Amino acid sequence: MFEIFKPTPPRGDIQSQVIEWLRFPLAVLVVLIHTGCFLGSNFNLVQIPPPEAGITAHLTYHSVVAIQQILAHISVPLFFFMSGYLYFFKTKREQFSIEDYIAKTRSRIFTLLIPYIAWNALQIIHILIIAIRDGGSYDIISLETLPHLLWDYSQWDRSYCTIFGEVQHMTGPVFLVGWFIRDLIIVCLAAPAIWWLITKTKGWILLIFGLFYVTWAWPIASGLLITTVFWFSFGALFSIKKLNFVDVFRRFKWLNLVVSIISFVVLLANWRKEQDTWWPTIFYVTYVVSTAMVVVCFTATLLERGKLQLRSGLGDSTYFIYLGHPFLVGYVLKFLSIMPFQGIPAWFLGVAIIVIALLCVYAFLRKYVPWTLRVLLGQK
Repeated sequence: MFEIFKPTPPRGDIQSQVIEWLRFPLAVLVVLIHTGCFLGSNFNLVQIPPPEAGITAHLTYHSVVAIQQILAHISVPLFFFMSGYLYFFKTKREQFSIEDYIAKTRSRIFTLLIPYIAWNALQIIHILIIAIRDGGSYDIISLETLPHLLWDYSQWDRSYCTIFGEVQHMTGPVFLVGWFIRDLIIVCLAAPAIWWLITKTKGWILLIFGLFYVTWAWPIASGLLITTVFWFSFGALFSIKKLNFVDVFRRFKWLNLVVSIISFVVLLANWRKEQDTWWPTIFYVTYVVSTAMVVVCFTATLLERGKLQLRSGLGDSTYFIYLGHPFLVGYVLKFLSIMPFQGIPAWFLGVAIIVIALLCVYAFLRKYVPWTLRVLLGQK
């Protein structure tokens, strides 16, 4: 059953290999983020230390912030980058025909739309089961909530402050992590406009998107987050212009490394101190962009030197881990809350339990009930 996770020979050019290898660790980073949500959680693994707390407490807290709130935040942007790159991967530079668009849209009905509906349906069923068990209410099913369940039913605790001083909150469907698929569906539908803007401006439109990204002046409209637009378009640029993103990123690897380190230090030193001001957004964006490029270069180098091995089964399980982990997080955190050890060891143990459990479920479904993965992931 687990033979699907064995090493596989390299396929395609170095860009394809980087994408295939990175998908699994990026999904693990997403699990790290959500299992480490210690702020406002009922099962805090790490408490915010008071000023008089000892150095160990502060070191633990800042270590979690460094990993969960900063380091791991390259994951979703890189997923959008890969999606944009792969969307236009086999299209001709000179044109993006209506036939191309229809074919890709038809394909994404099975790889995006049906899984999006399926995972949200599973979440609704999960909520109703808990409500029945605990004697709670069924407010999730009402005339008022129905229009929002698949779009903007949920709201992030995390907020962003624009250059104008306005604090904005992001939204998602009832299955909160499904916002990634929701936004991806929208940018895929808008693919002809993205192709036209990139070709007509020779790629300079990315500077405008980047300006919106840094200032966060782009309105947070459900399904049109500037993070989605920028990173999907950034990946699309390399496919449309037939550029090798590994080669381009390597030209700036040392500059990106320096920018990444400086931005990381500034973010860590000022975490939560300036939440309702705009200037930290500059360092957040520069950190994510520069670090994503550094990670791509580092991964490509290790693959070329044979230090990393491709395992297609792990790559294929990526979205199952990404989308399946929210159903386990709460239960795992409850289990960890009674463990004799807490803090970072408990956090990492929780991540390991969730990832291993989902890999086992994925391997079982792929071997014995493959049709479920066609519905949940769009896999053939």
